[in-house]
Amino acid sequence: MYYTVFGDDMKETIYTIPVNEAFDEKCGCPVCRMYNALEKIEIERISGAAMMEPDVRMETNKSGFCKDHFAKLCELGKALPTALMLESHLDHIKKYFEYIPPKKKVNMMASKLRMLNNDCYVCGRVRQFFACELDALFLMLKEEDFKKKFDEAEYFCLPHLELLVTYAPSYLKKKECKEFLKKLLDKEKAYFEKLHTDVGDFCKTFDHRFSESDFPNSKGSTARAISAIIGDRE
Repeated sequence: MYYTVFGDDMKETIYTIPVNEAFDEKCGCPVCRMYNALEKIEIERISGAAMMEPDVRMETNKSGFCKDHFAKLCELGKALPTALMLESHLDHIKKYFEYIPPKKKVNMMASKLRMLNNDCYVCGRVRQFFACELDALFLMLKEEDFKKKFDEAEYFCLPHLELLVTYAPSYLKKKECKEFLKKLLDKEKAYFEKLHTDVGDFCKTFDHRFSESDFPNSKGSTARAISAIIGDRE
């Protein structure tokens, strides 16, 4: 359910369902789970029947895929759909080599190539729906049940913390925003302080002076720290 606000009236649509599901699990960054779920849906969609839809094929021909999403398409093991998309995308790319620009138009051609190199059909789709889910998340914070779920999240990775901080002033009143940010940053401070301690303890396991010491929380601490800093991509 996604809430769209018309005055004081709130209408439900499907976007709150994945947000709620992402926050049902308490460990890790729930916003990463939101993003990863959308990415999985889009990868499976594009390697299925959607691949043969003319409007979709036109977009994939033009945009192609980034390095990560080419890799994920290959990981699915669906060789024929991937090859068919590549065949028509390569046909689109070939057109870039048919025209040798004069010196004064080289920058224009470089700009087109830059756009081609930085475009991705899946990234564009995920960004579109992810923005809708972030809208839903903030509107759902008006509900006590979801607010409790939000508060129980273990932490938010730094990229998604940035998004939450960026979105907050657009959805929350001044006092609400201040309270939201204080609670959010207190959570982050506590989690990152714990990470710092755990990683420090892991370093100590390599020091003979601590050979008799037990650091149970040090195991996996570097992986947890990296996920918290850059996000948890599947």
